[in-house]
Amino acid sequence: MDQKATDGSQRSGSGRLSAEEAARLPDRLLDAAMAVFLDQGYAQTTMDRIVRAAGASTKTVYSRYRNKNEILTAAVRRLMERALPNLISELDAEADETEPRLFLIKIGDRLATLATAEESLGIYRLVVAESSRFPGLAKLYGEGSGRVLAFLTRLFAHWHKSGRLPFYSKPASAAAAFLDLVVATPRNKAVIGMPLSHAALKKHVAAAVDIFLRGCGPQPRANPSGGKR
Repeated sequence: MDQKATDGSQRSGSGRLSAEEAARLPDRLLDAAMAVFLDQGYAQTTMDRIVRAAGASTKTVYSRYRNKNEILTAAVRRLMERALPNLISELDAEADETEPRLFLIKIGDRLATLATAEESLGIYRLVVAESSRFPGLAKLYGEGSGRVLAFLTRLFAHWHKSGRLPFYSKPASAAAAFLDLVVATPRNKAVIGMPLSHAALKKHVAAAVDIFLRGCGPQPRANPSGGKR
């Protein structure tokens, strides 16, 4: 079979991929693989189906990935690397320069938007559907949220120490609560085909931040009779 037709790529006279096509090949393979995973589910996806969807040769695909688990791992890691490092470094640089409420609204907007993006939702659906049979999927997905939680935990610990969030001394718990408040509702609505509008998402995030900050504020003191005042 003509190798050019097999890989669907522009090749040099030596039969090798051009530099441009070689650079684009990893994304082309992962895009095709994700389309198959999301359409067929993890269990029904095969390497042969991925090969056909990518328009590549079996040799080309197996030279990069030994099995479908490696391909899915690469696709999920690609999503993380595209979004999270730049987002976290950008926010880290602004953590002490912005009023806490406004800063948390900015974080919430970015996280809720990321969680409801098409690729993120596709992977989330896949994890929910398949993680009971393939626990490694949930662990892999958890790496992404783990990065966000680690950033938020550091932020809240720093804010607590500096007096910007003085009334709650459990930064890891605060981080988990904040992430759930800003992300869960927008993502769940998007998953069932009822995504929030841009305006509604921003309103949700602002309300979630206010609830979070109120929960981290001074708590009512118990009076001697056992009630609160």
